Amino acid sequence: MDISNIIYQTNEPLILANYLKWDIINWNLQKWHDVLGNEDLEFRYGWNAKTKNPQWEKSTPSIKGNFKELLNFSKTDRWLYFDYKYLNEWLLEAKELREQINFGDLGLKNVTANDSTIWIGTKGAHTPCHIDTYGCNVVVQIYGQKLWLLFKPDEDLKATRVPYEESTIYSRLNFFSPSNMTDFKDIQSGKLIILNPGDVLIIPNKWWHYVEALDTSISINTWLPLKKDHGERQRECLLQLLIGSFLSNADRSMQTSVLNPNSYDILNQTLSERLEFFEEILKVRGTRNEVNDNDNEQVSCSSPKMPHFIRKIGNLTPENLKQFLNDQSRRFPEELNLKEEPEDNSTLKKITHAFTHPDVIDLILNKILEK
Repeated sequence: MDISNIIYQTNEPLILANYLKWDIINWNLQKWHDVLGNEDLEFRYGWNAKTKNPQWEKSTPSIKGNFKELLNFSKTDRWLYFDYKYLNEWLLEAKELREQINFGDLGLKNVTANDSTIWIGTKGAHTPCHIDTYGCNVVVQIYGQKLWLLFKPDEDLKATRVPYEESTIYSRLNFFSPSNMTDFKDIQSGKLIILNPGDVLIIPNKWWHYVEALDTSISINTWLPLKKDHGERQRECLLQLLIGSFLSNADRSMQTSVLNPNSYDILNQTLSERLEFFEEILKVRGTRNEVNDNDNEQVSCSSPKMPHFIRKIGNLTPENLKQFLNDQSRRFPEELNLKEEPEDNSTLKKITHAFTHPDVIDLILNKILEK
């Protein structure tokens, strides 16, 4: 069985340690600076501090800068993150970088820079715990170290669609700086892995993940399309129809309390445009480049077909998970009071949380699809 089949079919995360040999994995930071030059980048600006809630995108403002300014960033109480940037939109002139990105050694011969995203961050840069509803995630660590905390899709991590972002289900739990340990009491087990340059991490569809840079870190990833993505697109399109209509006449503070900043464009669509797009999505049966993952055999990590250089990631013991959370909680002495939404928006958020619940969306979608 080739590697690509294992990647598409695995039902739990896999690690290929020190597997890829791209030249960029050997670049030092000076080389990165030479290649990226003075191109304007857009960073999120967050805090190495304890906060009550996760540091959502709306509470981490964007600032402009270049790679040299990131390297010279010396504020230990802050972090910068050039995150989730598609290379078909960014760093288009960095040809020496782009030519190196090819996933052929993983059996993914057609996956290139234009299908990938890049993540560059300082120590402490992190992504709140979440699920990606589309695709299988393939991550390559390029520079520095990055911590990944992973949980099965059915773990109770207090899922929410507020803030709303297409294809992202967030956890309300704050893994960067936990303040109330009882919030985590229902978690049964998790996996923890620290990625080093050359490591490849495979995250199957809908696995929870929390990600944190342990030092200056650069990584590249791609999401591989799956057959099941089509059903998810229908759900996401219905969600956008409901949320866009619900918020179209709300004031700005209400809109920002529900939406991630990168999702404001759904407010610019008319109801007719939303309905037309939803009708088109309902008609589509899926695209040819989506993999028929449901028709293939699931690969167990104990299978003799598994090559020796691919291994599963062991589960944390309850004691180790508790110790990790305690360590995360104790590293920042004082709680930072980030600006939160007005209290009068709490009812709006509760209502949004209720009607975006997967059970509600599935019920509505099934009624729409009834013949």
